[in-house]
Formats: sequence, structure tokens, C-alpha cells
Amino acid sequence: MIIEYLKSKKSNNQGRVGRLINYIFGKTKHTRSSNQFDLTNETIEFIGYSSSILLQNPLISFNDGRLIKLSGKEADLAPTIHMFLNAENQNKRVKHPIEHIVVSLPEGESLNSVQWKSLADELTKKLGFTDHHWVAVLHKDTKNQHLHLACCAISNSAPHRRLVLSNSYKKTAMIRNELEKMFGLKHDHNPYTDGPGKKVNNAKYKTKVQTIRSEIDTILRENPQISLLDFITRLGDVGIGCFIQTRRDEVRGVSFSIENYKISGSKLGIGYSWRELSKRGVSYNISRDLNLIIEFNNVEKRVTSAIENFELPQQPSYAPNLILLKTFKIKLTDRKRRSKYKRAALGGIWIRNSFKGMKKHEIEQLISISRILRKLLTLYFLWLAKKDREKQIAFEKLKPYLKRLREPTDGDVENSFSF
Repeated sequence: MIIEYLKSKKSNNQGRVGRLINYIFGKTKHTRSSNQFDLTNETIEFIGYSSSILLQNPLISFNDGRLIKLSGKEADLAPTIHMFLNAENQNKRVKHPIEHIVVSLPEGESLNSVQWKSLADELTKKLGFTDHHWVAVLHKDTKNQHLHLACCAISNSAPHRRLVLSNSYKKTAMIRNELEKMFGLKHDHNPYTDGPGKKVNNAKYKTKVQTIRSEIDTILRENPQISLLDFITRLGDVGIGCFIQTRRDEVRGVSFSIENYKISGSKLGIGYSWRELSKRGVSYNISRDLNLIIEFNNVEKRVTSAIENFELPQQPSYAPNLILLKTFKIKLTDRKRRSKYKRAALGGIWIRNSFKGMKKHEIEQLISISRILRKLLTLYFLWLAKKDREKQIAFEKLKPYLKRLREPTDGDVENSFSF
């Protein structure tokens, strides 16, 4: 079993609970059809409300004494949305009043409706949603059953404080193990309680957290003993950022980045904090590593900043198979300046567009692009920080990704990215 927290991409999701409610009930969810019949009412099942919501199942209707199962598109969800909006309006200072939690079973396992309701009750109780609104809806439109929980983090009782899910990774990991035993489910590998070495059952989706774990495990499996600098470099080669926290020249912590997502090693699970990584063979030597770690940290900051401000441009009409990531200008050496090339060269970093559409493998594609971008940006910023000879070596690595954009313009300019 997997328990995931789906975070909102918005900086403030107040008043947006209606979108989530409509989605989990199937009102806006795309579902497969058979012979032009909508199967939403067959694949989405209402499980239950919290005791604080005194409403009937919105997916059930009575017509002339007959019980009719409705789809989310037919159901009246306004009362449910109204209840959540009233609850979150009790504390308007909270920017993220709604938690979206998904509980997934592996393929081949299932629970009945009564068991799912019991599981939802236990999970919300253990997480602390005892005086909060929540609704649970089961989706059976994929090969594995999964339950969507929309929970209001604002307490129903005064002073209407927000439930803070502190240390939610480790807390939820322990709860997950308890629920597996309680409901007779097979135990899935749990990185937060079982340690590294195996993949979780949804690894095929290549989530960001699992991608970072897998790459770290691969590096340490291939290199039982590795220096911290080599470890950072290997991660950079596969598009994973690494930032080292130091205090008084000693390593105190480590965090990892993919795309603009950042996570500390301790939150990745057992075996990924600095203490555990050092036990797994990553070594640190002050005299050997400290200065270069400071340099790598500076590069990581610049790369992360560039990615956070990055928006993927559209494909140019004259190069339909390529996507332009960045443009930059290269300052020419004195020797070239005396030759016929008297102006700065304008170049660009490109990747080849080998995918069509973003539906089925959207997550994998986004992660793939971000890893390529991070790798190229790391090479570029390291290149700027090196001496001429080292710059030339780094430039050779960048060459396969470079393409002349147009004729150079007048004037010499410093090396810089144009954002």
C-alpha cells in the first residue's frame, strides 16, 4: 500500500476545494467509455464522510422508490463543496487549507466498501483529522484500487487552528505499516521504515522522490566506497542536484533536487540522510573536499535559481525536432578577436524532442527534461567558474547540445544566460 500527499501547485489554494471535490467524484475526471456509455458511475464509488458532515451519499438518488446510481457528472456536489468552504473560511490566514491524500493498493489486491470506510476512519484518526471535515471516494478506473481523501486542515472547533502534519513522511510510514497489518494487506517496501535497496510498488511512474532514491542506490551499488565529491558529480551526471549543509567545516546534512523539487536526505527514508550515506560508503575529507563542496554548492544555487525561473519555450518552426532550452553568448579570445570572427558568438542549448504529447507518461517526460536541463546548466555554470584549459574541457562536453542560432552581433559581451 502506498500513501501519497498530492500538493497543490498554487501558492494559495483557498477557495479551490471545489475543483478537488469535482475531480474525485468524477465530475471533471476523464473516464473510459464502452459502446458510448459513460462508465464513471461504475468506476467511482463514494466511501464516506467524516462524522462532522451530515450529508447523504451524493452518488445515490431515489426515483419513484427506485435506487439509482449517479455519476459524478449527474450528482449535486454543491452541498459538499459548501461544507468545506465554510470550514476553511473559519481561518482565512491559512494558504493551504485542503490536504489531498491518495491511498493506493498494488495490482491484484482489493478491499470492499466497508473495509475502505474503516481504513479511511483509521487513517484520518491517526493523522489527527478527528475534528475536521473529510470525504473519501474510491477510484477503480485503473488496475489498482486507490482511495482519494480530501481533508480540511482547519479544525471545526474554535479557535479553528490548522492541523500541521509535521514530520508527515515518517509518521505516515508508521501508519501505513499498521494499516497493512490491520487489513491483511501485503507489506510493500517502505523506504521510511525498511531502508534502501528495493523499489516501491509504484516505481513505474517514476515519481520525483523514487527517481532520486533509485539513482542514489544505483551509484552506491556500483561504488561501495566513494568520496563525497564523486558522489555529487555522479548525481549531477544523471540530472540530480545535491546541496551539502556544513557547520564549522563539518557536513551536517544533505538535500537533493530534481526539477524545482527539493527534499532533504532524511525525508527520503532510512539510508539517505548524511549519517546513513556515510555508513553506506560516502566519505568526506575536510582538506580534500571542503573548498570544492563550497564551489559545488554555489553552482547548485545558480542552477536551482535558473530552473525555478525557467519556462520551456515553444518549438521553433524552422527546427520542429528540437526544443531550445537556453541561449547564451560566448566571449571570444584575443586570438579569435584578431581574426575574421571579431564579434561574440551566440549559441543555444537544445534537446531533441522525441516525444509526442504529455498524457500517459507526463511525469516521466517532465522529469526527463528537467534532468537534462539540470545537467546542462551544471556543466555551463561549472564552465564559467573554471580557468581557460578547464573551460575548454567542459565546452567539449557541451558541444553535442550546441547549435548556432544566427550570425554573431557586434560587440564583445560577457558570458551570460539570457532568461
